[in-house]
Amino acid sequence: MLPPAMQFDQQVGDLGISASDHIVIYDTSGIGSACRVYWTFRAFGHSNVSVLDGGLPKWEAEGRLTVSGDTVVEPKVYNSQINPTIVANFKDIRTATTVHNCQVIDARPAGRYYGSDPEPRAGLSSGHIPESRSLPFPMVMDPVTKTFLEPEKLRELCEHRGISLDRPIICTCGSGITASILYLAFERAGVTDLSVYDGSWTEYASIPGVLISKVNI
Repeated sequence: MLPPAMQFDQQVGDLGISASDHIVIYDTSGIGSACRVYWTFRAFGHSNVSVLDGGLPKWEAEGRLTVSGDTVVEPKVYNSQINPTIVANFKDIRTATTVHNCQVIDARPAGRYYGSDPEPRAGLSSGHIPESRSLPFPMVMDPVTKTFLEPEKLRELCEHRGISLDRPIICTCGSGITASILYLAFERAGVTDLSVYDGSWTEYASIPGVLISKVNI
C-alpha cells in the first residue's frame, strides 16, 4: 500500500530528490520492482519519472559503466501532491465493470487467478474479481531481455485475450507490485484512463462476503 504523504516526502527528500528532478528508476530484475516505484512517484504527483527498460542486467550486458560505493547526497525538501486519478480503491473495483465500462486486469499467475493454485498469503482464498481478465505480468515482457513488449505487440496480445486498450483499465495483482508492471506497459501503449488497485487481491479477498470467482480447468 502507498505510504502516508508525510512519510513519502520525508524519505524522498532524504535521498536528495526534489520535485523538479527527472528520476530514472532501475532494479536488478529488469522491470520488476522499478515499476512499483515508478507508479508510486506518479501517484504522489511526480510526472517527470522514467524506468530504465531492462534494468541493471541489460545495462551491464551492453557493457555500460557501473560504479561501487556509497553515494553522498544533500537532503532536500520534497512536497508531493497526490494524483488520485491513478489510484483505485475497493469502491472503484465494485463499480468498474457495471457502472464505468472499465476493465479490471489481473497480473497474478493464471493458477491463482483461476483458483486452482493457492495464494502465498496464509488464509487468503485464491480466485479472481468477477468480470476481471487475466494477463500474467511476464506476458508483457520479452522473456530473454526482460524488457517491455513493443506497444504493437502488446496490443496484439491484448486483443487475443479480450482486452481493449481503448477503454479504461484498472490493474490489480496480489499486493499492488506486479500490477504496476501492467500499468507501465499499458501506459507505453497509449492507454490514458489507467490506474492501479493499490490494495489488490490482498485487500479484496480479505473483505467479508466479497464475491470471488473461480474457474474449473
